[in-house]
Amino acid sequence: MRIINIAEAKASLSKLVERVLQGEEVVIGKAGKPVAKLVPF
Repeated sequence: MRIINIAEAKASLSKLVERVLQGEEVVIGKAGKPVAKLVPF
């Protein structure tokens, strides 16, 4: 599972949501440490 930094997540939120809809979990990190996870609702 790849950690995506906050700036990258902010710039590509729509693409990340599409990845989640395809079943992938997306981890968002700050300073290389996980702080949030996008998962399907």
